[in-house]
Amino acid sequence: MGGEWSFDEISILLSVRTGKPHAEPVLASFKGGLLLPGRFRCRASSDASSELVTRSRRLSIMSIPLTSVLCAEISLRSVLAAGGSNAKNCANVFHYRRTSTSVDPTKAALATIFDSTIVQPLLDLLNVDVGSMKMHIRWVDDADDLYSEIAPTPNTAGQVTGERYPSTVCVSTLFRTAKRGRNYRGAKRFYGASEADGVDDVLSGTPLTNWTTFAALLDNPLTDSTGNVWNPCVLSRTLSQLSVNPTTVVREDITTVLLNKNFGRMDRRRVATVR
Repeated sequence: MGGEWSFDEISILLSVRTGKPHAEPVLASFKGGLLLPGRFRCRASSDASSELVTRSRRLSIMSIPLTSVLCAEISLRSVLAAGGSNAKNCANVFHYRRTSTSVDPTKAALATIFDSTIVQPLLDLLNVDVGSMKMHIRWVDDADDLYSEIAPTPNTAGQVTGERYPSTVCVSTLFRTAKRGRNYRGAKRFYGASEADGVDDVLSGTPLTNWTTFAALLDNPLTDSTGNVWNPCVLSRTLSQLSVNPTTVVREDITTVLLNKNFGRMDRRRVATVR
């Protein structure tokens, strides 16, 4: 039996008696969690013993109290109605940092202020083909926390009538923070723009004014009914460790939101080909 132990990672290699030949070992490792029995693969050796290694299963080692919750994720999901092809499920994800821990946060309170400040103004700009809008909220600091689904009110669909652009066309906003680098930049690409919103390749007229006003809302702090203040932020999934508790959340507050006047493109929202 052999093994390697280090501060950041533990790799375990076990030798046991087995009668299963022709299998290969799998390295098991973990960071900040517990290694539990999992699937095994083994390789027979000349002395009839084999090396047995487990694949890691990470288990959170503690629950996170609400007083420690400092970052919220809001996934705004809806269905873009079929426009000659299939309907498309689409989403935009927002992150907010709680500035104080004196009062425990609630998802209901955060949903209410996010709905009135962001969702309803956004729906006023989107085509009626955008429907079934729902908010899904979870605490980023708690790896075990599940999304809670909350419906907006009063509207759950876009309010602009007329023809819309294809599903891949979007109105883009760019997020900037006080730090440089791609880990501290973000963007939102809003689907469901109407053809009346622009001329040729760019937003124009009243729609341009309305989208500019909406973009200014995206870097404003939200104060919910419990008194908690939430600053919009950019979450770095690359630098963060969000898989197990205790998590390491790396995020930076948004300082500037830029609106692209020209329409953008997001190919992951492409619908099926029609022939």
